Amino acid sequence: TLTWFKHQGPGAVTFAPPVTRVIAADGKTTTAATFAEAGEYVLRVRANDASGVAGAGHAQCCWTNAFLKVTVTPK
Repeated sequence: TLTWFKHQGPGAVTFAPPVTRVIAADGKTTTAATFAEAGEYVLRVRANDASGVAGAGHAQCCWTNAFLKVTVTPK
């Protein structure tokens, strides 16, 4: 699954949907972000493969974060 968060920025960010599953057939998914105001933002996406201990063979498993810089300009 991929879960989206606002990490930094001046206004609220709404994600639709905030949590998605990657389609195995093509490895893709989509989420829309709506920004309450203009400015510089950093978005964070957490990727989790949900395999758990059984999938990894140990207790620390299978997630990572990525960060995306976004500049929103006024209309």
